[in-house]
Amino acid sequence: MRDPQMLVDLLRQMDKEPSGRILSLEEHGMSDGDQSERHHLEILADAGLVEWLSEHMARITNDGYDFLNAVDNPQTGKEYMAKFVDLLGKGTTFINAVKAVVGGIMTG
Repeated sequence: MRDPQMLVDLLRQMDKEPSGRILSLEEHGMSDGDQSERHHLEILADAGLVEWLSEHMARITNDGYDFLNAVDNPQTGKEYMAKFVDLLGKGTTFINAVKAVVGGIMTG
């Protein structure tokens, strides 16, 4: 199952790195938490918010920064994050929920 907070936290983690990258271990022998993190990185990659540079290394994309800027905006971030979670809860596809949030900040 998708955890919206984990998705955003992974983007924040990459944002804090000068290279914008995160290392993900192989799935064999991983803890449940590490497997969940890897799965969420794959979801972010499906949406184009991160891209895999190798089997174990992912980086945040420009679209990932746009989404992160939307949900971390001091004036509107809580509203956009709530909108994102609400859309996912209503069955909106992940990418369409992302587009709604990013589109919202770009259109005001």
